[in-house]
Amino acid sequence: AGSGAQVDWGGCAWLSLGTMALSSCANAVNQAMEVSNDALMKRTRGRPLPAGRLSVAHALGFAAACGVAGAAILWTQNNALTAGLGVANVALYTLAYTPMKTRHIANTWVGAVVGAAALQFWQLPHFMSLAWLCRHDYAAGGYRMLPLVDPTGSKTAAVALRNSVYLLPLGFLAEHWGLATQEFTYEAAALSTALACAALVFYMSPSVETARTLFRASLLHLPLYMASLLWHRIPQEGPSAASAEAEETNKPTLMPFPFAYMPVVAQEMRPRDTTSPEPRGEPPGSSRGRAGALKGSEGTQPRLRAPCPRRRAPSASAGVSQRRPLKEHVQRVVSGAIEVRDAPVALETE
Repeated sequence: AGSGAQVDWGGCAWLSLGTMALSSCANAVNQAMEVSNDALMKRTRGRPLPAGRLSVAHALGFAAACGVAGAAILWTQNNALTAGLGVANVALYTLAYTPMKTRHIANTWVGAVVGAAALQFWQLPHFMSLAWLCRHDYAAGGYRMLPLVDPTGSKTAAVALRNSVYLLPLGFLAEHWGLATQEFTYEAAALSTALACAALVFYMSPSVETARTLFRASLLHLPLYMASLLWHRIPQEGPSAASAEAEETNKPTLMPFPFAYMPVVAQEMRPRDTTSPEPRGEPPGSSRGRAGALKGSEGTQPRLRAPCPRRRAPSASAGVSQRRPLKEHVQRVVSGAIEVRDAPVALETE
């Protein structure tokens, strides 16, 4: 979502390859450290290491090759930050998460740290449902999982439900921060709502069937969620973002009363020049009259003072024109004789 208008497909391919290599490194180290435990579980006893088809030395050599290759690819083809984050995730997975699996039930939360916000929240309902399905197998392998200390499944289901709900506002945040369009907000909310409903069913009735439903829903949720984010992303660079910003800057505004229907382009208010006195009695059309009328005090809106002639008793020679100074003044404003671009005009009569 943070990329430019044009997708660098070559860079994405190298990123995927480097990430896959580092993930293979972490997984190989994990299995090399858990050979004896995996041999006790029905779900994992058929893996190459517990089954004896591969030695631990070969597994560690494969892990080292994948780790070096993955870090080198991300460093040379992407950037140092991406490579550093990848190596840090491998270290967290192998040095913190894997040893904790046989020591404390908090291992699932530690392992979820390797993901971003959406991926971290997604991992809890995914792995809690899996842990409930395989709770007897985990107990045989000596792993400390939450379902082993939660016979009723209420705590396990509550964790899954709570983190499913945490996914709901992420789409709105992505739109608010300019990372994705409004369509992603709706689609992400719909997907997360479906996952939360599956978690709610598991919470109301913990069982193998409801846990399996939640597990399958999590398998569908993540790829659809990420695909929607990629499809509705907002480029952070390029001409589209610059043109949108320029359009917003030049957007016309409406002047307040009494000229509420005269669209003008918003301009910065100019500070009042206190060195020269405000001109009085200048004709509205003169340059000094316009300059004095547009001056304003700092922090307040300037007023356009256009004095009208003092009203006098009508004479026979004056006719009807002297009885309508305000109308003439409004006509001057409408015709452009008096500038009204920077602030609303305050009409005053003496």
